[in-house]
Amino acid sequence: MKPFKYFFIRLLTAMCRESFTSIHGLSKDELENSLRNTLTESTIDVSSCLLGGWSNLNILITINGQKGVLRLPGLVTEFETNPFENEYALLSTLHTHGISPRPVFIGRLHNNMNTPFIIYEFVKGRVIGSFDEFSNAEKSLLKQSLSVLSQTHAPFVPFFKSASDYIDSLMNKISDVQLEISPHDPLLELIAELEVQLMSIYSYINDIEWRTGFMHGDLQENNIVFCKDRAVFLDFEFSAIGDPLLDIAYLHNQRFHSSVIDESLIPQGDSVERASDLVPLALAFAISWGIEHIAHYSNGLLEPNLMVHKTHENVVLYTKSKLKELKDRLETI
Repeated sequence: MKPFKYFFIRLLTAMCRESFTSIHGLSKDELENSLRNTLTESTIDVSSCLLGGWSNLNILITINGQKGVLRLPGLVTEFETNPFENEYALLSTLHTHGISPRPVFIGRLHNNMNTPFIIYEFVKGRVIGSFDEFSNAEKSLLKQSLSVLSQTHAPFVPFFKSASDYIDSLMNKISDVQLEISPHDPLLELIAELEVQLMSIYSYINDIEWRTGFMHGDLQENNIVFCKDRAVFLDFEFSAIGDPLLDIAYLHNQRFHSSVIDESLIPQGDSVERASDLVPLALAFAISWGIEHIAHYSNGLLEPNLMVHKTHENVVLYTKSKLKELKDRLETI
């Protein structure tokens, strides 16, 4: 699978250089005017640069002379409440510790769906596309920031008190997807296979040691920015109180080609063995994300800038490869 791994990384990198002509039904100028009408005391310039993202859209902007990021939902649907509210509150806490961007504003656009948005500061630093290219110094910075992150108090995020709680949440997500697709959708085969594997996890889940703390929930290379003296995290959409070691298991297993867990990231008093025990949960999350993304694509719910056929094909390949990895791994337990 090595060629797919590198294609996937190149695809992510390419997305960082894409431009848009329209987003959520607004041209660049219309988007700029909408923001200016909302933030009346700020000067705002919107670039046409999409900074990447799968679940959301991130656009480089300038606000009051400083670089920022405008984050919009990846779905074209009406939102009763702003889905970025918890993230805004979380960033307000985390940025004081230097491990997240500073939140700037949260609001809604003046378009036909009143699309919600969040603006946060642009973090200048280095994003490395593959964990294999992290230096020892960068791994050390990452470990320090993860330690700070794991101790964050955030009562407004989901709470998984056990591994079974976490798997239950993935089962619920898959059940919701089943209700959204037609009874003849080929995606049902993937869902059925994942359900079989999740039931296998349930058979030994009580043997999994689970330690609660704050976890990022989607720790991948593109959500880590290395600055001079720290690692800063982006994209807290899936953050929760759960097992922080699951972040490390996911970081090593969310790519096309999984890798052996690096012992240097393991907190003192913990072990690689315990992180390895959490790998099936990390793979299950990756698969459930893929299934949800495929369903949104099939139902035409993704914002047009994310409705890229080649991207969709690779998400399907990725989801199937992760499902095979999960099955193979569970057969050895």
